[in-house]
Amino acid sequence: MAASDSADTPVLPPRPEMPRPEDCCGSGCVHCVYVLYDLALTKWEREVEKILANAATETNLRASAAAS
Repeated sequence: MAASDSADTPVLPPRPEMPRPEDCCGSGCVHCVYVLYDLALTKWEREVEKILANAATETNLRASAAAS
């Protein structure tokens, strides 16, 4: 990988950490740590998709400009 490639690599937010089994009390809470994790993971996945899509668009624009 060239030095310019690493500069073009988007910075992604850290992936949410999965709860440990002992983090769940097992009582069927509405806001169970596993439900909250699933929500956080879905949000994270959407953010990552958006960041990667924006990075791809920027890369394509730079490539088009360089080819002109």
